[in-house]
Amino acid sequence: MATAAPSPLASSREKTNGNKLIRLLIDGGTTVLRNIFDGIHPPANLTSDLNSNYSILSTLLRKRVLNGQQWDKLFPSGGGLPDSNTFDITLLFLLLTNICGLSPPLTGWHTKPSPGDNSLEANLARVKFFRNELYGHVPSTGVDETSFSIFWQEISTTLYSLGLDQAEIDRLKAEHGGEEDYLDALIEWADSEEDIKTQLKDIHQTQL
Repeated sequence: MATAAPSPLASSREKTNGNKLIRLLIDGGTTVLRNIFDGIHPPANLTSDLNSNYSILSTLLRKRVLNGQQWDKLFPSGGGLPDSNTFDITLLFLLLTNICGLSPPLTGWHTKPSPGDNSLEANLARVKFFRNELYGHVPSTGVDETSFSIFWQEISTTLYSLGLDQAEIDRLKAEHGGEEDYLDALIEWADSEEDIKTQLKDIHQTQL
């Protein structure tokens, strides 16, 4: 009798690796990007700062770089005030690279910088690169041990350089719990990039 194929939904070391990387990138990445953004545009000045950059932001909306949901967070209807705590990592990256006076690294915002470039801008570009590299075309949430070690070292070094607490990084790596379902967070992260979003939704639906 043929051996049954393993369930695609079964827990595994590889899937735990994948989920740890997702948590490192999304939770850790969002934290450091928000802290950097708040340092440039403090929460007390956020409304006036966004209004000062209205022309730039409206152009991004018209070009569909910003989507409607992101716009509503920047300029809430009904007289509400914007709050950077509601900004996801994609929106924070867009704001940092468009209204924060930062110049792109030599390789640009959308390419992995050279190893010798450890500037703030280069590390911001690395955050986006790793997201695309890991989850732009995901066939599975699993990551093998060799790839996990390489990605973990590079991503954690980048986030530490951007201000993430090393103790928190080490704590996450040492966790032995089962993998959590972070696909919803990935879908939200990729909301403005429809090709990635579609693939993630397909995986999410399969697991359901």
